[in-house]
Parts: sequence; structure tokens; C-alpha cells
Amino acid sequence: MTGAMFEPLTDDERASAPETDTAREPDNWRPILPVPEDVPRQWPSHKLGKPSASWPYRDAAGRLLGLAVRFDLPDDDKDVLPLTFCEGPDGRREWRWKAFPVPRLLYGLDRLAARPDAPVLVVEGEKAADAAAALFPDHVAVTSPSGSKAAHMADWTPLQGRHVAVWPDHDAQGVGYAEDAAKLAHEARAAAVAMVDVPAAFPAKWDLADVPPDGWDANRLRELLEAAVPWAPSHEKCLRAVTIADFLSMDIPPREMVLAPVLPSQGLVMLHAMRGVGKTYMALGMAYAVATGGPFLKWKAPTPRRVLYLDGEMPAHAMQTRFADMVEGSTAEPPTPDHLRIITPDLQTGNIPDLSTPEGQAAVEEHLDGVSLVVLDNLSTLCRFGRENDAESWEPMQEWLLSLRRRGMSVLLIHHSGKGGLQRGTSKREDALDTVIYLKRPADYRLEEGARFEILLEKARGLVGDEAKPFEARLEIRDNAAFWTTRDIEDRELELVKQLTADGLTVREIAEETEISRSKVHRLQKRAREEGAANA
Repeated sequence: MTGAMFEPLTDDERASAPETDTAREPDNWRPILPVPEDVPRQWPSHKLGKPSASWPYRDAAGRLLGLAVRFDLPDDDKDVLPLTFCEGPDGRREWRWKAFPVPRLLYGLDRLAARPDAPVLVVEGEKAADAAAALFPDHVAVTSPSGSKAAHMADWTPLQGRHVAVWPDHDAQGVGYAEDAAKLAHEARAAAVAMVDVPAAFPAKWDLADVPPDGWDANRLRELLEAAVPWAPSHEKCLRAVTIADFLSMDIPPREMVLAPVLPSQGLVMLHAMRGVGKTYMALGMAYAVATGGPFLKWKAPTPRRVLYLDGEMPAHAMQTRFADMVEGSTAEPPTPDHLRIITPDLQTGNIPDLSTPEGQAAVEEHLDGVSLVVLDNLSTLCRFGRENDAESWEPMQEWLLSLRRRGMSVLLIHHSGKGGLQRGTSKREDALDTVIYLKRPADYRLEEGARFEILLEKARGLVGDEAKPFEARLEIRDNAAFWTTRDIEDRELELVKQLTADGLTVREIAEETEISRSKVHRLQKRAREEGAANA
């Protein structure tokens, strides 16, 4: 195991050790930096089992600060958790699965201090940093903690005056991290910043810890590093154009699905409905499916992903009850408690800040580590800047949403419908969206039915055929558990037309009663007759 300075727990010790999964603990433990010399180096227990690798973080003097610890998960997945030595509110001290305080220190500070004149290579992840140090011994390899979405939470000032190159992982998330790291190194007054141009033919998600592609060895990789292109802030950059032949030859991986088929990775999706239709129940169901890697309605999350749910208006007890119903009615559960986190107004000491302002966005940033899906419920309570119908007022929010997408996150926006059934406010909100989901009460809806609605996709990039067909969903709470049922809208309309026809209503009367067009009423009556004849 990398960084094998810790002794693993025996099976008996693991069984009896208290589980220190900080997702279940109040956030009142303080990391002690550096770790005192006399502290025992022994792993605390964790529900994910035995770590497969670890990387020690040290300060410039070589003193231990904590570790990044890897756990291997099913389906070739992994989880890398921070491990720090902490002091609790009662004075107790112990190793905890808790992140470094912000601003977080870089991995490789001791290497930087030992070689003050060496060029620096920034990569994504501790494993890649160790591999880069071995491949390019003339460089000092560093990375920031807590993954690709947390570069902005690290202290990059040790790069001041250094010549820095950044090597991206070969995927959209890797490019996003590399851009963030380059920008932060530039802001830290690095002497120069350059970006390695990874060839398009490299395998998707390839990084320096992987085996080089066929035909590439250490010398050729070194040539790529030497050819790194000077980096400049976005306002100084020129546009890049490629030939159509080069573009078509690029190995661009397809977007994965967070909740298939309506919510892609790096997707921006809006769900809107009138008040009281069931938006929050719907959003909770989607969020829980993503966190568990489970099904919801006619959709399915292929793998569990971390979700941050921002609630702007619900009383804490009401939200707790709804979540409890959702959990009780599900057959799946998140692989870790950290896969689903919630920010809700009653748990705050003050108001939730306006997310359309820089201050509000900054307040959310510290909770985005490892998050794949952000749910904003809802826009009118969480985004209060400007006028709702003013396109210009939406621009600060849209810029933030696009930055989240660039960093690999998907966002689900919950919003109100206007009187005409369209999403309320400026249509500019829809410009960058992949999917717009509209919840509408059926014409025959009765108040005692609770959450029953039609689900229509008003905008759906790449969706055709059955995946894009509208359908009806209904939620029932039985024994404090939420149960969802679905059916095709045309099947429901057929039953309704059958009943009204049997009651003696004319085609015109049925159309007025159901808000179904007369031509469709005719078609449904014909289908009913054909099915009746076939069953006779």
C-alpha cells in the first residue's frame, strides 16, 4: 500500500472499533495540523472496508498533515477519503474521516520546498502525482486534495514564482480541473503557466498513472511535456479551430447518464409545475435514485453518485418526513451516507444566501466536493437577485451553472410554472438546458388523489421515440412509505373515453370534459371497439 506508514486494523479490532464515518457526525471536530509526533499511526474503521492505497500529505518541513485514502468499490469504482487527526469539542483526539481545513494544502509541499528551483507539474490526483514524479524526475509533481472539483479550495501560493505545467486527465472533467488549476496557479503569481496538449487519440480518462498508449514511452511523454502550450486567462485567449478531419478523428467519449434518459452527466435540467402538483416529491425521488443508483418511475440511475440537495423553503420536519417516506419505500440505499446531503433553511443560523450572487455561490462551494448532482429546490427562493422576467438578471446564475457543468457536475433546477403552463420568467433560462420536464395535473384529477400528474418533456436533447413519450405518475404514501406507479397517458385516456362513452356523452362533450381533441376521441373510441371485438 502506498504510504504504508499506518498499521491496518486486525479483523477483531475492526469489528470492535467505533465507525468514524464523519457523514454521520456533527461538524465540530477540528483537524490538528501538523499531526503530533507521538500519535499512533493506525487506521480507524470505515464501513467501506480495508483501504487499497494511501498518500501522506506533508508540510514544507516534512511533517505529516493527514492522508488521502483510497477504497476500491464494486464495478471498478473507487472512493478517496481524507483522513486527519482531529480534536473534538470535548477534548478527545482521534483519527477521523474528515477533510483538511480550507484553504487546503497541496500534495507535494515537501518536494516543492526541497527543490525551490525545479519546474512544477500539476496533475489530478495523488496517484497520478506519484507517477508523474517517477516519469519526470526533473519536475516536482503536485496536486490538490479532494478531487477534481475542489481545486479552488486549495492554497496555491507555494507556486508563486515557479514555472508550472499542467497535465490534464483525458476527459471533460480532467480538462475542467486542469483549467481551474492553471487559473489558480496564475492567480498565485506563478512565473509561467503552460498546459499539456494531450493527443485526441489517447484513451478516454487516461492519466499519467495509466499504462501509456501503444507507441508511447517515457521519452515521447516527456516530449509532450516539453511542448506544453503557454496558458493565459480566458479573456486573453484566442479561439481554437480544428479541421473537420481532425475533429472527426478525436476520441470524444459519449456523455454518461446520471438518471437515464433524462439527466446526462454535466447536464442542466429544469423541472417545473404549478404550486402543489408535486415538484418536491418528484425532485426527492430523482435525487434519491441518483444517490442509490436505483430506479425512479420509468428512469434509472446506472451507478450511485453523490448528490447535494439545496432546499430553499420547506420546514425541516416536512422535508424530513418526505425523505423518510422516500427511503422507506425504496429497495435501494446509498453506498455511503455521504452520497446524499441536504441544505435546508431551518438548520441554518441565518438565511440561505442568494445563489445568484457571488457570495451565495461561494457559500455552496465548500459542500461540492465529489458531488455529481446539485438539486436547487426552488429557483424563486434560492435565486432572488434581479427581476424574474429580465434575461439580464439571469446571467450571473447561468454563468455559475455553466461553471458547475464545466467542472463535471449536473444540476436539476426546480421551478414554478406560469399561468399558461410554461416555466415562469425569462425564457433565457432554457437556452443552456438539456432537458425541461413539465408536471401537469390531468383533466380528471381529483384533490383527494394527492400527487398525481402527467410528465411531459418540453425539451429533450437526443431523446426520441418511447423515451420522449409523456406518461402519468402517481405517488401514494402507505405505512409511512412512498410508492410510485406509472402508466401511459393514452392508456388512461382510453379508459376515460370508454367510461364517458358508456355514460352516453357525445364526442364533443367528451372532448370538452377531458380536454382531449375530438379527433383523438374518435381514434380512442375506434381503438376501444377494436379491442372489444378482439376480446369477444
